[in-house]
Amino acid sequence: RPGPVGARAAGRPLCVGDGGALLASPGALTARAVDREEALIALGRARSALEESAAIKASESRFRALLDAEPNAILALDEHDVVVWATRQAGTLFGADAKSLAGATLAELIAVPHDFRPAGGTERPVYRADTTGHRADGTLFPAEVARTTMSMDGQPFELAVVSDVSWGHEAAQIRDRFLGLRSHALRTPVP
Repeated sequence: RPGPVGARAAGRPLCVGDGGALLASPGALTARAVDREEALIALGRARSALEESAAIKASESRFRALLDAEPNAILALDEHDVVVWATRQAGTLFGADAKSLAGATLAELIAVPHDFRPAGGTERPVYRADTTGHRADGTLFPAEVARTTMSMDGQPFELAVVSDVSWGHEAAQIRDRFLGLRSHALRTPVP
């Protein structure tokens, strides 16, 4: 049986205590180095995944902020016309919390028209129609709805944009009153 491995330099031992045992098994050192390198690689992958996740969350936050800045109600609908998600403005328009709109059907929010008209000649057509909206408190409002199909996470869905067009009706009434008064004034002779 061979004796312990040892070395001396200038009369002093190079290895003290268990140092000689380490020299006796260079394979153990190599295995530890490989384990350390694999741990560093795994740590690097985890860090990259974390950074990618943070970038996706930041992108989603920017997208949500843009959607929330839209003055019209935006609803994402599944193939059964059930609301999957809604913008904050949708909650305001329908008089409910936007999150509570998820699960509602489009027919619960608006009178679903059957006379959609195509708008614009794009590769993804948009269909518009005039309708009536239903608020949570039971009040009704004149609305316009625009629908188009999209894909999100590989799943098809419809996007519906609902606009309150009350101001348009009010403007038309004011215009009609003005024209009626003007017409009357023109027919009345001036003394």
